[in-house]
Amino acid sequence: MRKIIALTILAFVITGAAAAGSTLSGNYKTKIKGNKISAFNATWVLNFKAGNAYTIARDGVIVVRGKDTINAKRIKFGQEKGSYACLGKLASGTYSWTLKSGKLTLKRVSDGCPGRTMVLTSNSFTKT
Repeated sequence: MRKIIALTILAFVITGAAAAGSTLSGNYKTKIKGNKISAFNATWVLNFKAGNAYTIARDGVIVVRGKDTINAKRIKFGQEKGSYACLGKLASGTYSWTLKSGKLTLKRVSDGCPGRTMVLTSNSFTKT
């Protein structure tokens, strides 16, 4: 009986994680302006793709490719490559997330990469 209950709980957890990932699939856009560091002043698109992959584009050019782990409350970004990628000790960051009425809001839980934090938390992203 315990095994059946444990397997049922595991199935709900896996389904919840898959639903979170599929809920966030697609493109989310935001625009940063007025930042003292001009490189941040741009239109940013965060794209959650199949296979736990994501990209971040700046003004239409992909500047980061990485892997994500998404559950019902948090997203971990990491394994990044690209001209704006966070590497070494800064390679991964964790954020809480909410999605309401097509607006994705990310809040830093732990991340040593100031650039990724700036882009992901300056404004909400709108699903496009």
